[in-house]
Amino acid sequence: MIIAFFAAYASRPIEPGGMVGLDRAPVLRATTLASFGWLVFTMWGGALSDKLGRVRTFQIGYILLIVWLVPTFLMIDSGSIWMYGIGIFVLTLGMGLSYGPMSAMYAEMFPPQVRYSGVSIGYALGAILGGAFAPTIAETLLARTGSSLSIAVYMIIVCVISLIAVSLVKETKGVPLGVAKHTS
Repeated sequence: MIIAFFAAYASRPIEPGGMVGLDRAPVLRATTLASFGWLVFTMWGGALSDKLGRVRTFQIGYILLIVWLVPTFLMIDSGSIWMYGIGIFVLTLGMGLSYGPMSAMYAEMFPPQVRYSGVSIGYALGAILGGAFAPTIAETLLARTGSSLSIAVYMIIVCVISLIAVSLVKETKGVPLGVAKHTS
């Protein structure tokens, strides 16, 4: 959403009802800077998950996202490039904390014999079902409601579902990853 939807939403022409209409070049620069924040926060989230645990780091990330999504859309809708940049940059903190522990947690959830397949299939299905349709859903919500807050509510619902799901996962930090010795 941050790469595909937010930049397009913020830079669309002003419509009746006051959609934002920011210049595309500054929006893309702000989005690029936020993407670097996302990279840094993802690395920090991975390191933090080695200390706090995978589940706790995910939970913190999702809670930050839930709390910050409405302010993000209000900041974007303000029509200020600075507010846009700050809004999405702060959003990347929660995103990084929910992305950082992901690969370690997924690898630790599967036994060595099926680890690659389990992680690959699980991640691919999640990315397709959870992420690929998100911009389309966001555009549909915006067209039907005329309010970006409907998108924030949609994203909050997805984050709440994710928070509940990750809270039901057994902590994987420290799970041995070794492959058992094979005998011929």
